[in-house]
Amino acid sequence: ILGIVLRHPATITGDGEHTIAQLIAQSNEQRKAITEILGPIVIDQECLMKFKEYGVDEQYIPRKNERLILNYTSNAHRGGTYETVSNNICRENRRLLRQITRLLNLPLAGIDVECADLSRPLNRSNGVIIEVNCKPNVEIHEQPLAGNKQMVTRSMMRYFIYRHPLLYIKALYRARQLAVYAKSSIALMLFALVYLLV
Repeated sequence: ILGIVLRHPATITGDGEHTIAQLIAQSNEQRKAITEILGPIVIDQECLMKFKEYGVDEQYIPRKNERLILNYTSNAHRGGTYETVSNNICRENRRLLRQITRLLNLPLAGIDVECADLSRPLNRSNGVIIEVNCKPNVEIHEQPLAGNKQMVTRSMMRYFIYRHPLLYIKALYRARQLAVYAKSSIALMLFALVYLLV
């Protein structure tokens, strides 16, 4: 397990001056400047259902520090945020997540889990597996909005290089930008090997 990200639904915090609509517009401007992964907060059907729960509309002015969650889902493309958390996950959950990737025959997967606490088995923390992504986004681990960077790409590349070193050398040899360096390094290694044998 290379990295764990905690996702949060779209949320705004009141300042006692601006309406919900204005706070959403301000948040969307900030989100656009941070990263392309963050989609805008949209007042859609789901958001309107949350308004109904709170008994407000988009012209409501939240009190200072009043926090309103605007979605049920925690999706960064729909206004949510994310943070990296430690890989503190219990043995049972590790086994279950690995078993899922083996059953689906996926060498790399992103598994979306909803639970109260990953350090306890899912069946004891109201846990459920939502979906499995065969092409997960690693950028959210390496450029988190909060938490420590988890260098997932580095771990994956090291794994592939250690497992297939000759293919890695071949790829370097064929890469146009690295071809001169790769060919020079290989030639030097061959000369060194011949020198040591002679």
